[in-house]
Amino acid sequence: MSKATSGTESSIERTERRAQWESFAFTVSAANVVKIENQSYGDESAEHRYLVNVADGEAVSCSCPADEYHPGKCKHCLAVENETAVMQAASASNDELAEACQ
Repeated sequence: MSKATSGTESSIERTERRAQWESFAFTVSAANVVKIENQSYGDESAEHRYLVNVADGEAVSCSCPADEYHPGKCKHCLAVENETAVMQAASASNDELAEACQ
């Protein structure tokens, strides 16, 4: 399927705002991989967990449906990019992550 294109500009702006407003929890699960959970959903937040892949200092993909079907980056990719410490940790190698956990 292709990504939707109608109303692109307002959709992208809305996604950027949601990435800033909503409450997310981040876990760097491996080098270049961040597990993100949208805690804005309260008791249903476990149903809103996704994996964001990081490469070359930016979030490049997400396992959420929006990343596949909508233009631009999804709110999960944008939320990861908004958190400098998360981006730095995700960009570390597996050896650096293991060393930091000791």
